[in-house]
Amino acid sequence: MVATGFVFGCEIVYFVCVEENIFPLGGKIGLSVGAGLLCGLTAVLIHYVGFFFAGFQFGLLSAVAGLILLEQVYHPFTKWIPFGVILGAGILAALVVSIIALLLPRVRIVCNI
Repeated sequence: MVATGFVFGCEIVYFVCVEENIFPLGGKIGLSVGAGLLCGLTAVLIHYVGFFFAGFQFGLLSAVAGLILLEQVYHPFTKWIPFGVILGAGILAALVVSIIALLLPRVRIVCNI
């Protein structure tokens, strides 16, 4: 979960820093690594946040793979269609993983596993 939170924090902060173009390259990298460490520690200490990060990244990667396969057949005419598909799949997968993580201990108690 540390790696998932670290990568999530680093990529989000780095993309924001690149878009704003305030810091030099070393500052962008340092800021993104610092935010990645904080997100990684948060993901490890609060398990549900870690499950949410892991599910969100799984959804993002699944949507990107699906869009790459779909590109062979259909090319969307606007950039908002892929953006919406990627974000929607990420949030949906994050919620599903979080709900499964929330219900799994209760299933173990009921089934005496």
